[in-house]
Amino acid sequence: MKTVVESGVDDSYLLTDLKRLDIWLCWQRRHDGDQTKKLPVKFDEDANQWRVVRFKDLDNWYSYDEAKELLAEHSDTGRGAEGLQVVIEHRRDDYVVVDFDDCIDPETGEADDWVQPYLDSASTYAEISPSGTGLHLIFRGNVDKQGWAGPDDEFEGEVYKKYVITVTEKHITGTPFRAEEQDEFLENLFEENDIWWRELLYETEDGNTYGAPSLE
Repeated sequence: MKTVVESGVDDSYLLTDLKRLDIWLCWQRRHDGDQTKKLPVKFDEDANQWRVVRFKDLDNWYSYDEAKELLAEHSDTGRGAEGLQVVIEHRRDDYVVVDFDDCIDPETGEADDWVQPYLDSASTYAEISPSGTGLHLIFRGNVDKQGWAGPDDEFEGEVYKKYVITVTEKHITGTPFRAEEQDEFLENLFEENDIWWRELLYETEDGNTYGAPSLE
């Protein structure tokens, strides 16, 4: 097993293209039955508190700098926000996120054998997830599908091109600072794994989405 190490690179060098887009949110941890969800929130200046909002509403989006500043100033306000999220939308941008679940020992930093070949060959920005037990790979790409693995697959995770995702900026040593275009890697990922593919998230007429697990 190899050890995944956080690079410690200053945030200003990371994901510079993505940070130019005004598609950022803050998130707050909420419990829903047996699940813990990272819900998007917006800071209400009048009430001096964070409120849960719909990530699909453009009026709730911040620039990266605005979201970062609010997080720094109000993370301890009441039930505080804990981190940053970004909205990716295939009709507005070409970003694709691969989320590998439960593949890192949070105490030792050792990555499971099954995930290491993907990390070695991805050649794009990679970070440690908020839980410390997973990885996020962020790509530029033109893939036409997204989805998640089945319960019996070796590959544990999801691929998204339309969702709200958590960004930790816990950059992994040895990976690029930016999201790179790697369509061949993504296509191979699709072909090598028996993944339950969905072209898009399920959508109802009122715009709500169902069927996708939370990005950890």
